[in-house]
Formats: sequence, C-alpha cells, structure tokens
Amino acid sequence: MADTLFDKVLKNVDIVDVVSKYVKLEPKGANLFGLCPFHNDNHPSMSVSKEKGIFYCFTCHTGGNAIKFIEKYKNLSSLDAALFLAKEYSIDISNEYQKNRNKNDVFYDILKESQDFFRIIMNNESYSAKAREYLYSRGINDSIINEFSIGLAPKDKNALTLMMLEKGYLESNLVEAGMSSNGLDIFKDRITIPIKDEQGKIIAFGARIYEKQDTAKYINSKETPIFSKSNVLFNLNNAIKYIKEKNRAILYEGYMDVIASYKTSIKEAVASMGTALTNEQAKLLHKYTSNCILAYDGDEAGFNAMNSAINILEKNGFIVKIALFNDKLDPDEYITKYGIQAFEDLINNKTVSKILNNLKLKFLK
Repeated sequence: MADTLFDKVLKNVDIVDVVSKYVKLEPKGANLFGLCPFHNDNHPSMSVSKEKGIFYCFTCHTGGNAIKFIEKYKNLSSLDAALFLAKEYSIDISNEYQKNRNKNDVFYDILKESQDFFRIIMNNESYSAKAREYLYSRGINDSIINEFSIGLAPKDKNALTLMMLEKGYLESNLVEAGMSSNGLDIFKDRITIPIKDEQGKIIAFGARIYEKQDTAKYINSKETPIFSKSNVLFNLNNAIKYIKEKNRAILYEGYMDVIASYKTSIKEAVASMGTALTNEQAKLLHKYTSNCILAYDGDEAGFNAMNSAINILEKNGFIVKIALFNDKLDPDEYITKYGIQAFEDLINNKTVSKILNNLKLKFLK
C-alpha cells in the first residue's frame, strides 16, 4: 500500500522542477548537471535525468528519485518527503495517506496536543503570572513568547497525562513520545519550549524552571523515535529564511540564547541545545549557508565547546567567525549589560569578531 502513495507523487512531479528549486542546473548532453548539495562540491557532479526521473552524484554516489532527493535535502523520512511534495504540487493523496499512517504520526499528534495544552496554561494570565514575570524580567516579551510558542506545564503531577488518556491516547505511546512516565507528566511546573524539525513539526520539548527549585534548571525530552538531538538544530525551521537572506548562520549553545537573540535584529539564529555540535548538525546547516558565526558563552566551557565546533564546521566546508563575549558573559547577559546595539555590532563584525584562518582558540583568562 505504501507504494501507492509514492507512485502517485512520482507520477505527478517533474524531478528537474523539484531539484532546480534547490540546485542551479545547466544542460549537458541528455541530462542536466549542478553542484551536489550532499557533499562539498566544487565542480558540478550531480546529474538529473528528466526522462528517467532520477538524480545521481558521480562523486558521493548519492542518487534516487524526486522523493529521495527531498528526503536527503530536507532530512525527512521517505513518507514525509512524499507528503512534502504532495503539498508542494497540490497532489491529492488523502486516501493513500490514511493507509500509510504509522506509529510516528501518533507521536507527532501527542506532541502537538501537548503543545496546545501548554499554550492554554501560559495564556491563563492568573495561573501563569509568575512564569510570565520571569520571562519579562529577562526581556522576553509577549511577541517573543508567541514567536517561539512558549508554554507552561502545570504544577499538577499528572494533568497532561490524564488529559491525553481521556482523549484516547495509549499510556505506552505517551511514554514512548517522552511525555509521561509511570502515569506522571515528564514536564511539571516549567516553562516549555517546543523543539521543531526542519519543517516545523514539534518533535520534543525543552523546559526551564522559573522559580528557585532544588532541581535541574533545564530538562529536555528524551530521545524518541522522532527526536534525536544530534540531528536537530533548534529554531532552524524559523531561521532558514533569515539564513538565506544574510548568507550566514549564528550558532548558539542553547535555545535560551536563540530566544535572547530575538530581542535584537539577529534572527538567523540556531542552537545545538547545550550539547556538543555534531557532524550531522553541521551538514544540516550547510544546506543553507557555508558561513557561520559562533556565539558561545564567554567562559572556559564555552571556549572549549567552541574549539570542538570549529573543527567540525571547518571539516564541513564552513567559513567560521567568532563573537567573543567578554567578562565571561553568555549572549543574554551581554545584551543586558551592554545593550542591543553593542550585541549587534559584535555579531556583525564591527568589533571583535574575526575570521579564524585555522586559529585555534584558547581560554582567555
């Protein structure tokens, strides 16, 4: 049955039209050629055949049909790539889609329902007053709260779990989706931040305390069938248009750094969510730009993380610059102490950012 959906999509798309939206193609003989987006290509090595409906790179040997191209380019599953093309080309695959729904679709639904619930709690002004007060104290206004769909997990230990069970979801699915454990909510009395994939679907949550508690300041969703943190960059779905406009990306360590950046004009911002940058994340970012400015915390841990990130980015073909935050500040603290203009100047290379030219950083005492 799965082939029915894929076949219908492939019969109604032109692979040349699909690929040319992402790669500049030039005719050469019977086929068209362009720079392969799946490796650091300096000479057009990817061939696209309109007649056969396939693409193939003669250097990295990546190839396949139009669905496979979108799957690789946008880091999607085969089904999601087919659904993307169906929407892009107005192909009615509603009947075929119902036959292809899988367990992952249930997880996406659970996370979307959870997000709607957290937003309702945040929008209850009396219940969320202290959480909003905390956000406002950090310069995060209602516009930014809405931009990032910031929510609030209630104080009740199982409010979300009970609601989802009443809606008919299985407890085992809630556990596997990372939202419940032993009948209790994973996220309780925390500000919630949805983590989305490249297409904007919620795949996980980050959560932060807003009052002093004897517990971890931040927690993230566990790894699930739809969430692997080494393959995701926070805010990439929103940042893509800004990255393309400015032909650069600002890479932060955590999602609160990205949110702080939105107090300024710097919106081409992504983060690896507090973990070391991975090769997969670098490849994901390289689809949209080869210029990256690292804006990590100005302490020793930040410099160590920056050293590691530089190596990975350079290996993936990036031109790397750095924004050095003095006084061992993180980006949000820098904005608070020196102001928005000083932060923008720093990021825009008007002060101490510089091209590294293979210079390896050392912690500045």
